[in-house]
Amino acid sequence: MIEPVANGQIAAVVSYLECRSIPAEDATVLSRHDVALTRQTQMACSDYRTMFRDIGKDWLWFSRLRIDDEALSEIIHDSSTKLHTLHDVEDHLIGFLELNCTDLPCVHVSFLGVLPTLTGQGLGTYMMMRAFQLARTYDADHLKVQTCTLDHPGALAFYRKMGFEVTKREIEITTDPRLDGTLPRDAAPHLPLIDNSPFGG
Repeated sequence: MIEPVANGQIAAVVSYLECRSIPAEDATVLSRHDVALTRQTQMACSDYRTMFRDIGKDWLWFSRLRIDDEALSEIIHDSSTKLHTLHDVEDHLIGFLELNCTDLPCVHVSFLGVLPTLTGQGLGTYMMMRAFQLARTYDADHLKVQTCTLDHPGALAFYRKMGFEVTKREIEITTDPRLDGTLPRDAAPHLPLIDNSPFGG
């Protein structure tokens, strides 16, 4: 069955995954000394948005960019949200890991990402291993995550390699964030931008 997608919108297949048993710690992965994962409890909304945009714009991450400061603050400053930023040896922010502990003993991996220029260097594996490590400290026994076909092309395979299994899929259709001003028009150049929409210019 083929369903049309209106001009100005994008469609993605969303995969929901679950890791039913937290893997054993990998000391080799966790022992790297070129990065540090730091817990953030009071990050300003403006700083969060900059980080979110820099790391996710190539994959059209837009969810946190479409909500106002009040709504964003309620999420990232809530006690159930465990936000961690990844820094290199010069203390540059190069990635972030956000966990949600609302549904313990399940931990949701809300976001995990690094700067697009740094993919393929094992940083995602490091943060996922740290996520497993942190989940144990929260008395969790399993984790969930979701990804979609707009994300990094290796995202689904990465999560499956880390022990997650797909449990369900959905189709999500939304306004293209490059056409309503949420993201710049040159974001995600590998995804065609259809201009003849109500938002085009």
